[in-house]
Amino acid sequence: MNVRSDAICALIKDFERGNVPIDAPNIARLTALGVQVQITELDVSLPVNSSGRSEPGDSARQANIYRGIVRACPNSPGCTAIQSWGFSDKRSWIGSHSRGARGEALPF
Repeated sequence: MNVRSDAICALIKDFERGNVPIDAPNIARLTALGVQVQITELDVSLPVNSSGRSEPGDSARQANIYRGIVRACPNSPGCTAIQSWGFSDKRSWIGSHSRGARGEALPF
């Protein structure tokens, strides 16, 4: 924890407030600066009901987001890694962090 990590957190929060996507064009811009981009702890959570299940169409939207990320990284020479938060939702932090409002964030 330092000034640099605080600045990165503030930047990401600003992206979220402005609905700025972090996608292939942004990866290309960052790698053009000469830095490596690594997508780490990737998860795409879904809104879930009281039983912890998402709506039927949500998994298709989630798949499209994962697909876009997985395609964007190899197409950008400076993107060197993609890593998910975990393998399955069994030990995911999403449910507890969202107080049960979100879940099913991982592929399995």
